[in-house]
Amino acid sequence: MPKSIYELYPNFYNNPLIHSIGLTPKWSISDENKRPIDLVTFAMTDRIVGCDPNKKNTMVTLPQSVDIVGGYPSNHAFFLEAATDGFMILDIEPSCPDNLKSKFLQMPYLYGETSLSGKGYHLLFPIPKNYNDFPIAKTKIKMQDKTTYYEILMNHWVTFTRNMLPPAPNPSPYPNSWEDTYAYLASQQTKSEIERDIDYTPEDITKIPNYSLILTYLTKANQYIKSPKDFFGNMSSYEFGYMSHKLNKLNTLLKATKFKNNGHTYTDQDKITILSELASEELDYRPKHDEFRQNLPWLTYVAKQVVAKNSENDSKGH
Repeated sequence: MPKSIYELYPNFYNNPLIHSIGLTPKWSISDENKRPIDLVTFAMTDRIVGCDPNKKNTMVTLPQSVDIVGGYPSNHAFFLEAATDGFMILDIEPSCPDNLKSKFLQMPYLYGETSLSGKGYHLLFPIPKNYNDFPIAKTKIKMQDKTTYYEILMNHWVTFTRNMLPPAPNPSPYPNSWEDTYAYLASQQTKSEIERDIDYTPEDITKIPNYSLILTYLTKANQYIKSPKDFFGNMSSYEFGYMSHKLNKLNTLLKATKFKNNGHTYTDQDKITILSELASEELDYRPKHDEFRQNLPWLTYVAKQVVAKNSENDSKGH
């Protein structure tokens, strides 16, 4: 048995690129749900909680991550910020057709590995030469092909399996293919809908009258019939659709006599809190739920945007 994890995956830990970013304190380890954990909290308390990259002292260096978990981490997670880190990840799904996989694997990647399943690939590329040609794309967290066969990660958690591929062919038969792939996805990006400003301060849901009954009704209400496939696999769009559906049900519910006459006026803040709680119970977990927007957890942010849009439409008489 190897004496250390460094001997088990020598090519990974000795890779010049990995070594160069290894001392940057942006590392974690993903749990069985692919959720990066806060290793600082784990080291101090043995508690496993999600890692928020927007908070200080939640991430560590690569060597520290090995030491904290006792020397044999199952993987490594790195919080990628393409503009400052100088690279992006082409994440190729196991479902990607073999001919497309073959072309990707002949592109001039700097580092490559198989995914956890062994059937997908993570290919690391430098910032493309045409990066500045697509200003909207620069604002994105990731860009996904509509077929969901592959995506480019830019400001996102990246899990390294350490199951490295041989070096890319040199010279590559497709020397400009990385720029072409980036341009193909970047040219499809559109400006995100303007974020609506609405006051919201996280609150204790138990302070909302009849909150438990409301959650029960909404859980039993007509379920959202659409699936991620209706959004070409875009889970964020699916979650916005789900939240809009539940808000319509909530608005109808609050018109019932039981709630209209209980002495409490349900505010937009109440609705955001109820929707985010409901979503966290009903929606399948994914790593993005640990991300923050406007200093709010992702699902709370989605609820806030949906409620704000609804209030805006009401004020216009829609």
